[in-house]
Amino acid sequence: MTQDNKFIRSLLEKVKKGNNSSFEQLYQMYAGRVFTLSLRLLGNVDLAEEAVKEIFITALKQISLIRKDLSFHSWLVGITVYKALEKLRDHENSKKSGDNFLKVKNDKKNYPLSDLDKGILILPEKERLVFVLKVIGNYSEEEIADLLLTKLEDVKNCIITAHSKFEKLKNLIQLTNLLDNKSESSANNIMPSNEIWKNIYSEIDKTQLKESESLNNEETILVNKSETKVSNDKTGKKFGLFSWKKK
Repeated sequence: MTQDNKFIRSLLEKVKKGNNSSFEQLYQMYAGRVFTLSLRLLGNVDLAEEAVKEIFITALKQISLIRKDLSFHSWLVGITVYKALEKLRDHENSKKSGDNFLKVKNDKKNYPLSDLDKGILILPEKERLVFVLKVIGNYSEEEIADLLLTKLEDVKNCIITAHSKFEKLKNLIQLTNLLDNKSESSANNIMPSNEIWKNIYSEIDKTQLKESESLNNEETILVNKSETKVSNDKTGKKFGLFSWKKK
């Protein structure tokens, strides 16, 4: 199983200690991979951009849960697949996502598409999901069947059909690279717009501000309780001394 190099591990440790600049470095390194995989699974730019935001915010919240034997990239892929499938379940109109993508693409969202991505985005939804999970996500056919809640036979048929369609397309150098286990290469990845990171950072800032305010409130309550206890102790001692003298 692939593990992270020393630089990535160093960034992860800094993020765990609350270093936002290290998290931004990780984002810049992996956002293209996450966005591209999200787009290929969802077939829709808007949904993919939403997914990237949710994926990285989730990653930050759960970063302490990463197993040492699992690479950050593999962990992100798992979160990406989960979020994408969750979004598809929440959008009944996702079957039209290919058309939606073309409409959004022409509406001031000109992400550069490789021949591979153009081919993926015109596949019917089920074929697209199976093909992306198998070829790019490296999931087994059994795992895909479980993820999509479908029969293993259906998964195998989708793979065969998708491959036959790709054979009819030209200039699929990227697909060849993927089939040669080069799926982590950045050559085929599309970087999301800068607005996505701004939105993520804004959410992080709000969350950290709320946590800071909550911590301050807890400290204030503890201080007040402590002061009240000290005050009560002093009052009790004075009353006890007064009563003893009176006797």
